[in-house]
Amino acid sequence: MSQQINARKFIRIQTWGLTSIVTLMAVLVIALYLGRSYFETERHLAAIDSEIIENSKQLLRNEMDTVAKELRFIYAQAERLLSEEAKNQVDQAWSIASTLYRKESALHGAESAAALIRETLRDIRFFHGRGYYFIDDLEGRCVLLPTAPHLEGGSLIDNRDDTGHYIMRGLIQAVDNPDQAGFSRYRWYAPDNQTEMRDKIAYVKLFEPLGWIIGAGDYVYRFENDLKQKALQRLALHRFGNSGYFTVMSEEGYVLNSPVFSEAEGKHYRDLPEPYADVGRVLVESASVEGRFVEYEWYQIGSDRMEPKLSLVQRIPEYGWILVAGVYNSDLSEAIDEQRRTTVQFLRASLLSMFPAVILLALIGFLFAFGLSRWLIRLFNLYQNDIEAQKMALRDSAAELSIAAKVFETASEGMVVTDCNDRILAINTAFSRITGYLLYELKGRDPSILFNIRNPEPLNALGYADLTRLGCWEGEIWSRKRDGTLYPAWLSITALHDERGELINRILTLTDITYRKQSEERLRHLAEYDPLTELPNRRLLGDRADQALATCARQQKSLGLMFIDLDRFKNINDSLGHEAGDALLKVVGERLLGAIRESDTVSRVGGDEFVVLLPDCGQVEDLTLLAKRFIDLIRQPMHISGRDLTVTSSIGIAVFPEDGRDFMHLSRNADAALYHAKDCGRDNYQFYTADMNVRAKRRLGMENALRQALCRGEMEVYYQPQLSFQSQELTGFEALLRWNSPDYGFVGPDQFIPLAEETGLIVPIGNWVLEQACRQVREWNENFELNLNMAVNLSAKQFTDELIDTIEQTLARSGLQSGNLVLELTESILMEDPTGAALRLAQIRALGIRIALDDFGTGYASLAYLKDFPLDKLKIDKVFTDGVPGKAHDEAIVRAIIDLAGYLGLRTVAEGIENEAQRRFMLEAGCDIGQGYLFSRPIPAHEVETELLCLGHHTTKV
Repeated sequence: MSQQINARKFIRIQTWGLTSIVTLMAVLVIALYLGRSYFETERHLAAIDSEIIENSKQLLRNEMDTVAKELRFIYAQAERLLSEEAKNQVDQAWSIASTLYRKESALHGAESAAALIRETLRDIRFFHGRGYYFIDDLEGRCVLLPTAPHLEGGSLIDNRDDTGHYIMRGLIQAVDNPDQAGFSRYRWYAPDNQTEMRDKIAYVKLFEPLGWIIGAGDYVYRFENDLKQKALQRLALHRFGNSGYFTVMSEEGYVLNSPVFSEAEGKHYRDLPEPYADVGRVLVESASVEGRFVEYEWYQIGSDRMEPKLSLVQRIPEYGWILVAGVYNSDLSEAIDEQRRTTVQFLRASLLSMFPAVILLALIGFLFAFGLSRWLIRLFNLYQNDIEAQKMALRDSAAELSIAAKVFETASEGMVVTDCNDRILAINTAFSRITGYLLYELKGRDPSILFNIRNPEPLNALGYADLTRLGCWEGEIWSRKRDGTLYPAWLSITALHDERGELINRILTLTDITYRKQSEERLRHLAEYDPLTELPNRRLLGDRADQALATCARQQKSLGLMFIDLDRFKNINDSLGHEAGDALLKVVGERLLGAIRESDTVSRVGGDEFVVLLPDCGQVEDLTLLAKRFIDLIRQPMHISGRDLTVTSSIGIAVFPEDGRDFMHLSRNADAALYHAKDCGRDNYQFYTADMNVRAKRRLGMENALRQALCRGEMEVYYQPQLSFQSQELTGFEALLRWNSPDYGFVGPDQFIPLAEETGLIVPIGNWVLEQACRQVREWNENFELNLNMAVNLSAKQFTDELIDTIEQTLARSGLQSGNLVLELTESILMEDPTGAALRLAQIRALGIRIALDDFGTGYASLAYLKDFPLDKLKIDKVFTDGVPGKAHDEAIVRAIIDLAGYLGLRTVAEGIENEAQRRFMLEAGCDIGQGYLFSRPIPAHEVETELLCLGHHTTKV
């Protein structure tokens, strides 16, 4: 059956159809919204529960960390507090003794005063009644011992503890110092356990009038126990949160503190009734050093009802304790229930607010459908023609919007979009990450809340002017995060306008530049301060000096500049290592800082050199006193690397304006004065004088001449013969370098060798000497059919990983047999890197080359080298040879060196043999080889051939 459809019926069907569709869509939207709201609510509530529990755990963790740190800090103070208390008590006793002696000895004599002092101190107690005074004399006799009066009058000099330490001798040694007082640590039987010795610290002080040692002390564990009791008292009163508190148990399971069940204190958890025993077992088993959370039921304070409880259990090994910090779950339940009520109320309000919107939506849909049906047919044909073009335009717009949205959301900079009234419309993920704000917290608000009120607002009149003129503004600001934290940021503002030029939006781009600022600050600090001592470096010193010089010139005041250099600092690095040297430099810097004014500057400009800038320094006498004070401060002993070290210093002083009107000239002249102080024997100060520049220029000229000396042929190797004491036969030579400069004449090795060491020229010079000496001795051995040895000195700068290759190449070029080469090293070379030195010496010995230890006995640890390093010869230094025969100490040292070398299978070479008496002594002592002016001075190669080798001397194999 066909059905007639006209325009009216079509419109009616269309109207009701559209209305039905709109209504159905509204119902579906409501259903989806309700379902989604329900699941979102449940998930939100679960997240709230988890967050509250995690916050509670964090609270317990924070409380536990705070208490644990405090307990460890208190425990670490036990020995220090005991030492301070013992010192205070002894100082009081010493004052009492001094007063009684002064009064009583004047009236009745010293013996009566001594008896009065003993009886006065006998009954005095301290340290909670367990502390007492004891008195001994310097011979080790007991004068006063209140706990054992039967020992008084007897000698305790041989009493030892279970470690073998002599107790009385340690007390006597503690007062053997300029202060006549000090601490002594030993072990003795504890009063509560006469079978076990425990550590004890005593402070003693010498009472000179009677030759007494007055002392007092206590056992360390007793002081620790006192501190533990104080800590328990504090923990018993500690509360946190609504009902949080601490319970303390020993690791063995004894209850030490329980705010809820005080009757359990002092008892083992196994001896407690249930449920206390079961909970105690759980706590002991769960305890760990890092802490562990446990849940159980426990009584509320002041209640008989048990409630679930969350606790953090952590062991404190230093105390032997188990700390339990807990909160009741009822506290958490209240917070969770409150959050649930708030969330449910919000959901209910949201649903109620939806119904008017749904009814309005349905009404609007019906009216829209009715109206649409009236003119839809009329416009249908028009829209159909344009539909394809609109599709294309929509597709392009959608793509552009998608790209823009992705750029906006994935940008690494924080971005904010505002409307024309400066109200926030949108933010991206990066902005939330940087600031902590979410969109719902900022939407509709003014962006000025994001910036620090101390700064000019970025959107001020100037900013608007830039936006109007340029369409953008950017600058550095201080911004504020959601938690109130201030941070530096770079802000860019761009204005967007429509076709008519009216403002539509502003785009704010925010970049956190905290790390960049920190990097700039670190770079500035590194550029201006010495990383070891944290003192200003040369750059910052120059800036401060320029400012101070300008001020002093303007005010017509003087300014002093001191260059301070540590004497023989290299010996510290060579003997004890660079770590000890660095520690010493820090101590020196601290001492100098403590001796200057706030307006002065102490700077480390490199190595062991310090510079002190002294604006308005006063008269020359003031600088003299300060220089002496610096020298005295630096000379005081320093405890470095387990030993006491003493160093001296040299100081050069220049004064503005007499010695220079700018920092460059003052520095140069102060440096010249410093070198003069070193030339004068070190450990002194010198003011700059005009003739010092002459010496400095000579040194600079000598350095430049030394750089050209090799290529100009000014260097020559001299040779000093070495003879056997027993047979008087020539055994070899030592190669010694000489420099004959056309500008400076004959320059002694003591002048140019240190200069070559400082400039690094010693390496090419030393390699050249090795080459010349090897080639020369090979020619002599071949030409004269001899078997001579050649001894060559090595510098510390030559003793590197490249040394082995250098030696092998030198032997190959010269043709010398390795057995005829002896390398001489000083102890300082071996000190710098003992492990590396032993490896290199083993490689040298593997080549067949022999090794001699030069200047033996003048270093720091010679015997250790004899044991650890592969050596062939010991060279007895001239400082010992000069004293024989005649000086008993030198004779003993020389004989000991020779005997020691004989036992170790080493040969000995004596330097500086200058007279017949010295030769006879060395022969009788058993020394093998000698060299010195008695035999021959160092001579050039052509004199060796004419004066020694051609005269019929023969050699013996060394």
